[in-house]
Amino acid sequence: MSQVPHDEIKRLMESENPEEIRAGMQHLGDSVEKAFLVDRLLQLTNRDEV
Repeated sequence: MSQVPHDEIKRLMESENPEEIRAGMQHLGDSVEKAFLVDRLLQLTNRDEV
């Protein structure tokens, strides 16, 4: 994985904004790190629903 997607994933993992994460994921290819973003997104959405 090149440095640019790696930096973008790191930035998105630190985000508290589900919409920002969703939008950022649209520009990333398939990777293990993207799966972590999906998990982060689920954590944020579930937290907001509680």
